[in-house]
Amino acid sequence: MPEATPMRSARLRHATRSHDARDHACAAPRRGATSRRRRRHHTRPPRRTRRPPRGDPPVIRARTEPRRPRGHGLRLFTLTPFLLALLLTLSHAARFEIVNGCPFTVWAAAIPGGGLQLDQGQTWVIDVIDVNNNGTSFTGSRIWARTGCSFDGSGHGRCQTGDCGGVLDCKAYGSPPNTLAEFAVNQFNNIDYFDVSLVDGFNVPMEFSPITGNCSAIRCSADINGRCPAELWTPGGCNNPCTVFKTDEYCCNSGSCGPTTYSKFFKSNCPDAYSHPKDDATWTFTCPSGGGGYKVIFCPSGSSLSADDYPTRFGRIAVRFVIPKAPRT
Repeated sequence: MPEATPMRSARLRHATRSHDARDHACAAPRRGATSRRRRRHHTRPPRRTRRPPRGDPPVIRARTEPRRPRGHGLRLFTLTPFLLALLLTLSHAARFEIVNGCPFTVWAAAIPGGGLQLDQGQTWVIDVIDVNNNGTSFTGSRIWARTGCSFDGSGHGRCQTGDCGGVLDCKAYGSPPNTLAEFAVNQFNNIDYFDVSLVDGFNVPMEFSPITGNCSAIRCSADINGRCPAELWTPGGCNNPCTVFKTDEYCCNSGSCGPTTYSKFFKSNCPDAYSHPKDDATWTFTCPSGGGGYKVIFCPSGSSLSADDYPTRFGRIAVRFVIPKAPRT
């Protein structure tokens, strides 16, 4: 037994070295495997752009067309007072001052122009521009007052008189009854035509006058609401007979009609106003174009008006207003 010990020790050392070599081979991968694995999962760094040599200015590419606002096909610009004045000079414009002289709120309306709420004493100024200088944009134009209105925040609601489709900003004519200021500006021989019409009935007194010049003013200041025949009476105004009876005698659909008892009633109270569709054409007033504009006054001084549904702190009551005459200056 003493001779076997060295041999067993040698075999043990050889076996130990063999196991250590296998363990080292398992623990250490073959050369190059790690590099391939890293290359397989490695992200290539971004390519660096070539910088211009120091001292060279950067290259700026100029746009070949102007930048346009996103979502628009035309370039936007600011309309300065000078450009506005130039536009008014090159085209024919008519200025209208609309004044509320009534002791209550009205909602003024104009075609063209839109609509606006006017409290007592407030003024609305509109410029009607005919860019073609051919008078077409002034044909069939009118201004009127709406009463008893109620609108929400989006401008939708209803009016007791003069309603134009339930909107604040009118795009269509008002429904009767409403006192009308009608005009056709820049017509043949540079003449303006204007009138006050009761063909659609009456709701507030009105004055239509040129601001400057020797042209005549038109007034309808009578209290027609307080004198209205019972068959024409409606809350807030006095209807025209066509709206009530809807016959050819009053609507003049055939073109051959004359004055009636009701048109004579309107004419007797406002002699300068149109009273029926075939009224005498001499009641259309004229003035040279290009003057200082026109003024439309609701409830002018010296007029009277009855309101059957006037709001007070005690409720809605029937009242009669008398607008004092303006003092002479």
